[in-house]
Amino acid sequence: MPGMPVRRRDSERTGYFCSDPPRVIVHKSGTMQERMLPLVLLLNRLALGWYFAAVGWRKAAGELREGFGTFLREDSFGGRTPEWLPEIVTTVYGFALPWLELLLGTLLILGLFGRTVAALTTLLLLSIAIALLGTGELFPVHHAGVFLGLALLLWTLGPGRYSLDSVIWKRVQE
Repeated sequence: MPGMPVRRRDSERTGYFCSDPPRVIVHKSGTMQERMLPLVLLLNRLALGWYFAAVGWRKAAGELREGFGTFLREDSFGGRTPEWLPEIVTTVYGFALPWLELLLGTLLILGLFGRTVAALTTLLLLSIAIALLGTGELFPVHHAGVFLGLALLLWTLGPGRYSLDSVIWKRVQE
């Protein structure tokens, strides 16, 4: 018929008809992946931050209620420390861990100092994973392995559009 495009199969190269190129639905604000990324980063940050803030708060409250060093003396910490780790490192780590978890969790929720906090969270989770690996508790059930992936994602991509970092940097650039 006149006026109709000729359709021939170009299956050797693409599998599509020549007049029908593959289409990507592009919204005025970008592809679906580009539009969803800030929401995914926000949910990632909130989940990881909430976990760390809640766990840190529980441990810090015990420290305040029962005295400093309570967490260090608990079996949940002392029974999991690698034997090859010097005692001074274990002691400092045991005193700092509750407060560090609480601080990092709060900063993750707020999206403040995003990549730095995500990097510190990654290192913290890596240290927990190494300690648990020595006790046989890491695989297949411990959550540190899953959270390590979330922290690496935030370290790589940053806190996203819905964060205090984004608000602050937007004002600085104006």
